[in-house]
Amino acid sequence: MQTLTDTFSANLTIDFGSWTKSGGTYTFSDNDPGSSISLDFTDKTVNEVVGLIDDITGLSAQLVDTNGDGSSYGVEISSANTGFENGFRISGSGAADDERWTTPSVPASHSYSNSFTQLASELYSANLTIDFGSWTESGGTYTFSDSDPGSSISLDFTEKTVSEVAVLLDNISGIGAELQEIGGGSSHNIRITGDSMGLQNGFRISSATGAATDDRWTTPSVPASHGYSTNFVELATDDYGGAILHGPAMVSDVFEATEGDFLKLNYRANGFGDWYHVASYLVDSAGNITWH
Repeated sequence: MQTLTDTFSANLTIDFGSWTKSGGTYTFSDNDPGSSISLDFTDKTVNEVVGLIDDITGLSAQLVDTNGDGSSYGVEISSANTGFENGFRISGSGAADDERWTTPSVPASHSYSNSFTQLASELYSANLTIDFGSWTESGGTYTFSDSDPGSSISLDFTEKTVSEVAVLLDNISGIGAELQEIGGGSSHNIRITGDSMGLQNGFRISSATGAATDDRWTTPSVPASHGYSTNFVELATDDYGGAILHGPAMVSDVFEATEGDFLKLNYRANGFGDWYHVASYLVDSAGNITWH
């Protein structure tokens, strides 16, 4: 920590990429090793250093009153874009003066209290079991029937980013996983699908240990009461045991039509091994269905 009148000098290099963590050690992967940014300054106050860092494209810096009384200050540096893949590393020339500003690989043993404040929350550990079979649904509760109880697949991982988990899942034969951005990249979901379509080609992800950290990835029997928004997006059944996918529903813009006009519904069905039926409706300005 420093006061507003202290001055500092440093010869720094800023790189952008992603961080992973194992134990207490952080490892950086540079997105573009040829695009490092240099930041050199001499006899600058902490406020001036904040301004220099904040002027670097991709970074944001602000002064933080650490004691709340103006006696000591810290610098909080963050990426302009959130998300684990939008990380940065500040390294020095090897001079002792540079260490105050560098991003440590092992924060616990660093000379200064420079630390990661958001990376740990984006690392996950779990002990999972994947089974394949079919699902049925009744009143919001889903029941799984395992097609081969003796062929469960184990997936154990420790301190992995959501991107790394997606890769681990995608490498499992029979399912595919896709990382989806939410809010412009500020957070992510993983969409997991079976390689084969149809209700009888389902899968279940369950916890092998019952640990709370596993629940984030499990397939819930009752999605409405699950601790995470993990749900089924394409599952419903009729009384005959056949698969029915309701949706997507699309509504056109308002248009004028008169009796005798020819209206054409244009759609395309993608997929194999299933029947597709499309229902269409004409709804008048009062919300009444006039034709279907």
